Amino acid sequence: TDEGLLQLHSLKNLQRVSFRDCPLLGNASTLCLASSDQILTLDLTNCRRLGDDGVRNLRHLTKLTTLSLAGCDGLTDKSLEHVASLSSLAILSLERLRLITDRGVGYLDRLLCLEELKLGWCIGLTDHALQLIANFDSPATNLHLGVHLGFYSGNNNNDDNNNGKDEQHAHSHVKSAPVDIPNGHLNGPLNGISDGPFDPGTKANSTR
Repeated sequence: TDEGLLQLHSLKNLQRVSFRDCPLLGNASTLCLASSDQILTLDLTNCRRLGDDGVRNLRHLTKLTTLSLAGCDGLTDKSLEHVASLSSLAILSLERLRLITDRGVGYLDRLLCLEELKLGWCIGLTDHALQLIANFDSPATNLHLGVHLGFYSGNNNNDDNNNGKDEQHAHSHVKSAPVDIPNGHLNGPLNGISDGPFDPGTKANSTR
């Protein structure tokens, strides 16, 4: 729980932290990291109670190179604005964040060290998000996308019958395919299929 994790606030030399699949953790849980400014890797995958205020608590982690917020489906564009202040970030997983939009992706242009970005099944994104990423100044080489209607149509389709069916099909048959982005331009071919869980130790320039 949040209360239990707050007891860890005195651990100042933490470098690798994983709270993966901890559904009881909310915004207060990230306060325990307030004095741990040496953290390099942080995995918050599927911490579904985490909100924008919890992500704001991470802004002081200036040495953070790898972050997963995948499955934290209460996060909005405001969280991405907070993430954009993590200047050392190289690997970022935002998969299954249903509430983020193209505007939030635009904030990530400030991440000048970003090498790998995962946006699979972020159903609020459109083709415009890809245009924004293509113009990033970062040395991004891997972009992971899951299939959903937004990227195919260029707009958000809110039809419950079609949207739900297509998303279910994507989860059943398609994994996140990394796209090579040489020199920061989105013009490379699909170069593989990514089907494993987020691994904080994965190098940014590799694919599974």
